[in-house]
Amino acid sequence: VPFTSAVTDAVTTDGPYRDQWTIRRGTEVVGTGTAADLSFTPTAAGEYTATLVVRDKDDIAVTAVRTFTVAPRLV
Repeated sequence: VPFTSAVTDAVTTDGPYRDQWTIRRGTEVVGTGTAADLSFTPTAAGEYTATLVVRDKDDIAVTAVRTFTVAPRLV
């Protein structure tokens, strides 16, 4: 599952930006990353939550959260 962070900011002097990705299945952390792009391969069916926190040079943060479901493999 590919994830991408794209920052748009009217104040061009706020960068550089720092990304922090966290992928959870239930309460278990199953993936993390600090680049703008993250590739994640689920290992089990279930509901997952992807959280992205982007911070600017002043440590002001914006958070985005998305939930996705992975269906069981058909045999």
